[in-house]
Amino acid sequence: MSDNYSYIADGLDGIYVIDVSNPHNPQLVGYYDSPGEARVVAVERIIYT
Repeated sequence: MSDNYSYIADGLDGIYVIDVSNPHNPQLVGYYDSPGEARVVAVERIIYT
């Protein structure tokens, strides 16, 4: 998680970016269809897969 965003690796389904600024109403704000299995490390707004 970075700032108000959570980055979720979903294996073969890619990477989801969720805005969690309102924890009672998280919003999907982005998606990346990774070529293969998604494994994520987010450091200072840079995603490494």
